[in-house]
Amino acid sequence: MRHFIDNTKKSFTLYLNDNFMNDSIKVTVSNSKSDLQAHILVNGHQLLSDEPVELGGKNEGPTAEELLASSLATCTTITLRMYMNYKKITTVEDIQVEVVMEKDKENGKTTFKRTVKVDGDYGEELAKKFLHIANVCPVHKILSGQINIETEII
Repeated sequence: MRHFIDNTKKSFTLYLNDNFMNDSIKVTVSNSKSDLQAHILVNGHQLLSDEPVELGGKNEGPTAEELLASSLATCTTITLRMYMNYKKITTVEDIQVEVVMEKDKENGKTTFKRTVKVDGDYGEELAKKFLHIANVCPVHKILSGQINIETEII
């Protein structure tokens, strides 16, 4: 995910790469009948997703659900660091985000539990701002907004 900051604004304004600015991202995933691996191509990058051995996979990459949780953690981390860079907050060394995705199959509800560890010297007011920034990262906004999935078999 590529981000850039519009420094001409007085406040922190997050803009995303052309794919987001056009409100569209294209991901192509292919699979052969010989295994459960998904070969992912997105924006010129290749990724591999797989299933655990006990489900018939080779466990050579994260599952699709793990990639989803990783997207939230990655986006949160990068968005926070971009904010800190923009505000020239130099007292924070490391950011670590852990996401646990819990599925309630009975109720059809999924909960993402996100823990953000910010190592450095900052006060309570800045910690509140970090929480706000974490909650407006693009993936958080997508996951907490209305999602529609349209599928066509060709």
